Amino acid sequence: MIDEEVLVAMEKYGGSFVKQLARLYRLADAVNKAKLENCFKNCFDEYKKRVVRKTVEVSDEGGVWK
Repeated sequence: MIDEEVLVAMEKYGGSFVKQLARLYRLADAVNKAKLENCFKNCFDEYKKRVVRKTVEVSDEGGVWK
């Protein structure tokens, strides 16, 4: 299961494909969510890392996504 904050980050900072992937994930049932997680693991993992890094990192850059 993908955390809500990861999906929000994908929708806010992702390109058109990543934004639609997050939207599709929200609409999917449990079986299809598992398929999406498996097929697009690299996309989800990248945004998970960014969310963790952003949570741990204290930044004065105001909204800059690293």
